[in-house]
Amino acid sequence: MNPEEFGKIIDQYDNKHIVQLNTTNVAVIKKIDKDNFVKFFRKGELILEWKDRFVAENVFVRTILDQKYTFSNQKLISTEIMSAHSYHLIYSYNANNLNEIKYTDTDSILSNKSTPWKN
Repeated sequence: MNPEEFGKIIDQYDNKHIVQLNTTNVAVIKKIDKDNFVKFFRKGELILEWKDRFVAENVFVRTILDQKYTFSNQKLISTEIMSAHSYHLIYSYNANNLNEIKYTDTDSILSNKSTPWKN
């Protein structure tokens, strides 16, 4: 994702872009190889930080704290949450089979007995 896709570029220093999203929100985006490190500011206060990793054309993984969100063609296709040793799939969407939307019982994740079930 190019910084221009977020909003209007105010300034750029090497691989760091300052982008005006709207009248009150600004993003600072640092591009390193296939990663974008984003800091989101509202009225000058840091609100949120995340990392976008580009894995294929039109596919990227956004990591916010202990959660991973996978997007394909600007649509969310899966959500994972990190446990002490790995990531657990919470949500998965298969565009080829609309009946195949999977969720995971979050109580099972907390007890470390993750078992997917269909909605």
